[in-house]
Amino acid sequence: MKYVKRICLYCQHPFMATTYAIDHGWGKYCSGSCRSRMIKRLPVRERFYARIDTSSDPHGCWLWTRGLTAQGYGTMSVEGRVTLMHRLSYELHVGPIPAGLHVLHRCPGGAKPACCNPAHLAVGTPLDNSHDVLPHERHTVRGSSHPRAVLTEDAVIQMRALAAEGWRIHAIATHFQQTFNCVRAVLVRETWKHLPEPFGAMPLILPSRPHGIENNKTKLTPDAVMVIRQRLTHGESRTSLACDYKVTWHTIDAIAKRLTWKHLP
Repeated sequence: MKYVKRICLYCQHPFMATTYAIDHGWGKYCSGSCRSRMIKRLPVRERFYARIDTSSDPHGCWLWTRGLTAQGYGTMSVEGRVTLMHRLSYELHVGPIPAGLHVLHRCPGGAKPACCNPAHLAVGTPLDNSHDVLPHERHTVRGSSHPRAVLTEDAVIQMRALAAEGWRIHAIATHFQQTFNCVRAVLVRETWKHLPEPFGAMPLILPSRPHGIENNKTKLTPDAVMVIRQRLTHGESRTSLACDYKVTWHTIDAIAKRLTWKHLP
């Protein structure tokens, strides 16, 4: 692979670029930072067209090729603010968006959030937007239809029924070959909230984590913690207190910041 000396278009500093990069239209900037700063100098319209893909069909969807939101909408920084690209496309090609209205997708093959083709965009009310979401199935996916689901509805109902019969979480996790945290989230309804409880069963309420002297791993007493906090207010160092009470510096620091023993005044 051969290297060629080049001059950065942004900072004007020399740098080495490969012939492969130059042949493919790259090798213009010495770093990604210079490239980003140079792109931000361009007008918004040029930056917009540089980042959409219209190669599939001139009359088809103009798909945004850069940053996307969790819902699939294209984004780009414009004047220091993150802007949705389908809204920017409407403003560039059609005009200002009336206050209180949304920009809706009307793609022929079904709504595509990354599409920026102004011919596929239209303004509508928030009610139109909510009606538009359901037919295209962009609502929240839950249950076994979620792509990352590791359980089924039947398995969740069985887990809750076993917990109502007195099974421990570890036993349920072993039976279903799942982790403790996964089963716990199911039983306390942090996940799979949409499923009802088994007939006659009450929602499981797990006991809170023991704190203070109820925790069998504690090395201090409430009186000692109160004294430590008083001595800290008088300026004593965490290191000297750790030596006096034979605990670590981090234990004293956590007491000082009230990360532990929060229930004490």
